[in-house]
Amino acid sequence: MKETTKNILLTDRDINALLEVSRHKMITSMQLAKLCYSDISYETSRKRLRRLHKADILATSSLNDSHSRGRPDLIYYLTEFGKKHIEPYVVSKKIINYGLKNVYQRDVFLKIVEVRLNLVNACQKNLISNLKFYDFKEYIFLNSEFDTKYKFICDAICTFSDKNSNNFFVAIKYDTKSLQLQKHYIPIFEYTLKHNLMTWIICSNWERINSLITDFFSQLNISEKNTDRILMSTISEFREKELKQSIFKKLNGELTSLKYLKSIKV
Repeated sequence: MKETTKNILLTDRDINALLEVSRHKMITSMQLAKLCYSDISYETSRKRLRRLHKADILATSSLNDSHSRGRPDLIYYLTEFGKKHIEPYVVSKKIINYGLKNVYQRDVFLKIVEVRLNLVNACQKNLISNLKFYDFKEYIFLNSEFDTKYKFICDAICTFSDKNSNNFFVAIKYDTKSLQLQKHYIPIFEYTLKHNLMTWIICSNWERINSLITDFFSQLNISEKNTDRILMSTISEFREKELKQSIFKKLNGELTSLKYLKSIKV
């Protein structure tokens, strides 16, 4: 028997967790614990998530990670019943993400969470401030002035400031090795450069980045002064290093880091 909402009192923290699950579409129990329950033990947060699962507010899928040890991590996603609980807290019902996605999509969603957790960690250590993170669809609904004629799609939008009060606006896109130059990359690059923004392309490894630069992006006609606007890095940089130590590669092959990135108007 599933618990009903009469048996479970949704706290503000629970509502926030549900909003984050919707924002990321799918998220592991460990990731969600770090993001929303960082001040309590992981086991306590798992118990709370299990309560939400039993109440049919969240659903789960196995991570199927052969590298994990001990108790397997679970992927959580919002149910249609859970969707109703956060509708009063969003600008539009259309931005709520719920239901099980395919394996191909799940892998991308979870990697984007890793990037965000790196940013959250940097914020907690006062390396950056004023961090805001949006699902791309959410950002469009929140910003009516968004220029949609470029028809570009990214996985997330984030804004933050560094210790020198430089403001950054970053469009994040994870490369799936099946993206096309004309269809996927050129629209986001054109929008980035027109509006003086920044794009981070996150890849699985440096070999893929080098291949993109040599075989793919060499076809682009982008001036040298704009190479600071489009940067590439690997998911391991965000998993294993602090943001200040994460290395990015420019389209011209040069390496850089947050320390040397120019500010972007938010």
